[in-house]
Amino acid sequence: MKKINIELLTTSPLHISSPEKQKYSFDEGRIDYRGQQPLTRTVRMPVLLSNPLFPETDNPLTSVEVPIIPPNSLRGAFRRACAGVVFDAIKESDPNGRIDRMTYHSMMCGSPTASPDGKVTLDDIVHAQKDPFLSLFGGGPRMLTSGYRVMPGWPKYRFMIDQGIIPFQNDETITPLTVEPRRSGMLFTGVLAFAKVDDLTRFSDPKACESVKEYEKAVAEWMGDVSRSQEKRAAQRKEKTKGEDAEKKMGLASLNCVEFIPPGTPFWSEVIFSPYLTPAAIGLFLLGLQRWLNKQSIGGWGRAGFGRFDALVKCEGVALFDKTTGSFTATDPAEELIAKWKEESKKIKPNILDELHAPAKNKDKKDAEL
Repeated sequence: MKKINIELLTTSPLHISSPEKQKYSFDEGRIDYRGQQPLTRTVRMPVLLSNPLFPETDNPLTSVEVPIIPPNSLRGAFRRACAGVVFDAIKESDPNGRIDRMTYHSMMCGSPTASPDGKVTLDDIVHAQKDPFLSLFGGGPRMLTSGYRVMPGWPKYRFMIDQGIIPFQNDETITPLTVEPRRSGMLFTGVLAFAKVDDLTRFSDPKACESVKEYEKAVAEWMGDVSRSQEKRAAQRKEKTKGEDAEKKMGLASLNCVEFIPPGTPFWSEVIFSPYLTPAAIGLFLLGLQRWLNKQSIGGWGRAGFGRFDALVKCEGVALFDKTTGSFTATDPAEELIAKWKEESKKIKPNILDELHAPAKNKDKKDAEL
C-alpha cells in the first residue's frame, strides 16, 4: 500500500484556531481590523489562481484564502490515535505493564522534552524501522524521520480541482462544492458569537440566594468590584495604558466570536507511505485511523458539537472502511494489514519501548541532568 486518499465531509461546524488577531464588524457583517468584536479565526492558506477565474482583473495570478485542515493537525490526531492502539496492546499482553513518562510524551507529543538530542546513529535507524510506531511517526529524543507524509486537508471546491491542487477522480467520491472564488475568505466561512453571562449580576437564578453564602452582601460587593474595574479599564483605554499597569478584566460576562467552516464542506487529503514501512506498521496506522474516524474529533470547540464529519477512505479506488453499521469498520484489504499489526503487537514490551524512546546514551552528564 503506497498511499491512501482521505475525504471528509463536515457534519458540524469546524474550527481550528489561527493565532492572528482580527475583529468582526456586526454592522458590516465582515472581518476586518476595525471591527468591534475580537475574533478567533480558523486556519487558512492563500492559494494562487489563474486569471480566467477573475476576468475583471489584468493580473495573470490572484490570491484567494481558503480554510484548511493543517497537516500537523491531522498528524497529531493520527499519532495520538495510534499511540492509544499501542497502549491497548501493552495492556492486553501485560495488564500491569507500564511505560516511562518520557516514552509516553515521546509517543503522544513527538518528543519527550523541549530539547531533543537530535543525535542519530545507524543503529538507531535500524531499530526504529523495526518498530511499527517509530517507523511511522519518527520523532522521539533523536528526532527520527517519519515514515509517511500527509497533505493538508484542502477544501474540495471545484476551482481547487480545476487548478490541479486536488487531483481529479472519476470514481465515486464526495461531491465537490461549486463555489465562486472570492478574495474575501468569508465566502467559505461564517462567524458565530458565543455569549457568556454572569448569573449573579443578571439575577437569572432566583434560587441563588439559597446557595450563596451571605447572598446580598456577596452580590453587592461583586457588582461594585466589577463596576469599578470597568470604569478603570475605560479610563486606561483613553490613556492607552498597556502592559503590567493595565487593569485586568474582572467581569464574567463576555461575547466571543469564532470563525467556523460550515457543515457540508468537503475536504480532501492524501497519506503517502514510505516504501520501507512494514505491513504491520501500515496496519497500525489503519487501526489508529479507524479509531480516529469513530472518535469524530477535529479542531476545537468539541464541547459545542464542533469537529464532526463523515469520511471516505480509499486506496487505489478500494474503500478501506465501511459505515453501514453506524460506525467505521475495516474492510477486507484493511483488515489484512491490521491482522499483521495484531500479530506484531504481541511482541511489544514496555521496557523495549522505553529503550527505543530513551535519550541518547552518549549525552554528557550535564545534559543528562537537565
